Formats: sequence, C-alpha cells, structure tokens
Amino acid sequence: MAISNPGTPATKEQYFNTINRGTGTWAQLGNIAYYELGSTQFAKITGFIPWDFGTLVSIEVVCLISAADANTDIDLAADYGGDGEAYTTHSESDAASTYALAGGSAYNDVDISSVFSALSAGDYFGVTITMQTAKSLRIVGVKLRYD
Repeated sequence: MAISNPGTPATKEQYFNTINRGTGTWAQLGNIAYYELGSTQFAKITGFIPWDFGTLVSIEVVCLISAADANTDIDLAADYGGDGEAYTTHSESDAASTYALAGGSAYNDVDISSVFSALSAGDYFGVTITMQTAKSLRIVGVKLRYD
C-alpha cells in the first residue's frame, strides 16, 4: 500500500469519558451513557496529555442537547500542569462564549480550546463544564486531536 503523503505526520486522537464529579445526573440514550446538566449544573472531566503530543489540532466536549439552541451558554474552566508543577500552573476560564447546538439525538462537538492555550505533552488536566441555559445538556466526554 502506497503512502500518499509521507512528509505529513498523522493526526492522533485521545478520548476521555470519565466524568468524575458534578451536580447533574447519569442517564443514557440507547447505549450511550452521558451526564445530564440543567441550568447552573456542572460536570468535571480529567485526563492526561500523551507524551507524543506536539500541537493541538482541537479539543472538544462531545455532547447532546434536549432541543436545538443557537445561543447555548456554556461556561468553561480548566486547570492543568505537568509532573512537578502545581495543578494550577495553567488556569483558564471562558464564561463569555455561546454555542449553536443541534438538538435531539445529534452529537455536538463543542470547541473548548479557549481554556487550553498552553497545553503540553505530559500535562494533567481538569475541565469544568457548566450549563447556563435552561435546557438539558448531555455531556458524553472530551475529544482531543493533536499532531
């Protein structure tokens, strides 16, 4: 099998589905487990950035919402750092952004890179996702893509 572009490194992906703590409730749609958030409820997800991480392509919260909403208000806060660093070496938040989300059974990948501006290989991270809109937000996990 021929390699079409041997000079370009492959984009890698990592998925984090462990939701450690929050004020919502566990539920499921079919065989998809999620953590459901109402207005002002939150979920926390933690993870580790792989050692072969070079540059961030994207980091997104994978979610579903009860009904389509062009201005879903989701607040984000993240802390991250590596071995030997304080867990708050990098501490960022975004309470200003809103997101256009498709409703029903459609997956939504919400860009959360605004709170990961200095992410590095070997960092441990925690991100808090807080729903501010009066709809039901269903958090499935976090998807990381990197080169």
